[in-house]
Amino acid sequence: MIKYLNYDNYDDYVKHQSEKVEYMGKRLSDLRNNHYKLFKEEFQELLPAPFNQKILCLGARNGLEVEVLRELKFFAIGIDLNPKSNLVEKGDFHNINYPDNSFDYVYINCLDHCQDIDKVLNEVKRVLKKSGKFYVRLQQHSFYNPEKFSYECCFWNNIQEIEKEILKYFLFIEKKQSSWPNSFNILWRNKK
Repeated sequence: MIKYLNYDNYDDYVKHQSEKVEYMGKRLSDLRNNHYKLFKEEFQELLPAPFNQKILCLGARNGLEVEVLRELKFFAIGIDLNPKSNLVEKGDFHNINYPDNSFDYVYINCLDHCQDIDKVLNEVKRVLKKSGKFYVRLQQHSFYNPEKFSYECCFWNNIQEIEKEILKYFLFIEKKQSSWPNSFNILWRNKK
């Protein structure tokens, strides 16, 4: 069963997630080269040649995944509550500021930072084209541990729990072990 960190209101959620940027900024900068390599390997493995395809990266922070996708010739755009790159626009994956049927792909690696998974999945479904695909990197589990993972706000005991939620909106295509620790890359197809 999916569980959520309780916030008094949505503004408290946004404030909490904003604090993460300052906390993680230096760490992400130090790991940039390693992360770049991992993103590139995984995108090359799971995504076909782009042919002018548009991809939206949710929770794109410093824009690294956008940078890699652009190098691979995708038309990539990132959104984040706290963008830290000119490749990332201010935006919220609970309320994506793009019209319906805008993207061939949507990518996310921070589903555990959602306050409301159903709202996010509805938004992803809305902005994906009819033939669009949803590319998700998921952790095996997401347990609440305030000392280590203080910015996660959505939790599951095993990957099957979160997959069950995603299956309400999307059809399963492919699942591969990720190069990132305890994670899987999963590709889903829009059910439209």
